[in-house]
Amino acid sequence: MAVTTPWSAARVAADDRFRFSKTFLVWNLLGIADFVNAVFLGTLYLWPGFAPSINTALMQRLPFALIPCFFVPLVAMAHITLLEQWRERPSRSKTRELAP
Repeated sequence: MAVTTPWSAARVAADDRFRFSKTFLVWNLLGIADFVNAVFLGTLYLWPGFAPSINTALMQRLPFALIPCFFVPLVAMAHITLLEQWRERPSRSKTRELAP
């Protein structure tokens, strides 16, 4: 999903109304699903009886510790903000009232 972010940002920059489209909503929901999947897989090694083949000790040292401590919450807040903006999008009747 992160690969498609520049495309989505370019679409929003070209036409701000794209933020209120169903395509943008689906893109945002898929991004949240990808985010939840990454967090799930990142914490899977904590489950009893699960023997991971990859060690996550590297994520406890800088600069890699910035990913779970800073960037993951930043992405979560961005997705929540985008969903809230989409939910409170201007309806067609409101935009007609504001038009001269």
